[in-house]
Amino acid sequence: MITLLEKNKKTVEQFEKMSEELIVDSRSKKPSERLDDKLWLLPRSVVHYLHNVVTDEEKKQVEPLLMDLRAKAASMINELPEMLERKKSLSERINAASEVFKFRRWSLDDLSEFVSLLDDEDMWRFIPEDYPAPLSLDDATSLMETSNNIVDRHTVHAVEWEGKVIGQARILFDPSSAQSAEISYWIGKKYWGAGLASRFVPTYTYESFVKNPSIDRIYAKVIEGNDASIRLLENAGYRYESFHYQNIKKYGKKLNTHIFSVYRASYI
Repeated sequence: MITLLEKNKKTVEQFEKMSEELIVDSRSKKPSERLDDKLWLLPRSVVHYLHNVVTDEEKKQVEPLLMDLRAKAASMINELPEMLERKKSLSERINAASEVFKFRRWSLDDLSEFVSLLDDEDMWRFIPEDYPAPLSLDDATSLMETSNNIVDRHTVHAVEWEGKVIGQARILFDPSSAQSAEISYWIGKKYWGAGLASRFVPTYTYESFVKNPSIDRIYAKVIEGNDASIRLLENAGYRYESFHYQNIKKYGKKLNTHIFSVYRASYI
């Protein structure tokens, strides 16, 4: 019987062979689909086929291998000539945003504005937790203390724009993988529609990679229906990774989520 190690080795070899074939084929004729999209989807296809993945337990078992292959795919995508202009454009957006956005720790001096921004049911529609209506000063103080004190679990920043606090950005370290971290963010309702989150999320992603050299992958969980956040992430270079069926519970109802991720090679 073939061992898991042997199967993993065969999977990597198959991925490398097929990815090279895709690249060569794209050079010889005009592809019907974007090459970067094909390369991104290839790891999942190869892993699930060769490992005959069906159950959730089998998916968990192959997750480390799948992440390794996605990292390889991200590096290949980053080296494609057609991606150079996109990466240059992203870099210019990051540099421009770094001039006007500031990420800092929450302060008790922010307490009243923190409550003003978050004490709104609409704000909590796509936040995984339930809205603690109303958001009291004690609740807000507790949230701030959690944000600032559990530094081995996450890094949380207030987002400033033109000297005003407009929202929050957070990196949650993944206990199951030192190479992965989850990004989350929110912006006050009075600042919606101005494209501000679309500007600061790429910069925060970049700074998170720079400040955490061990992290190779940053991912976001998006509650189904949050199309604005999906567009924002795609615009920041994140790519669709997976679907999770009813994996969070909000107001007693189970909801689906989508995972989008980006690898270091796309930013650094």
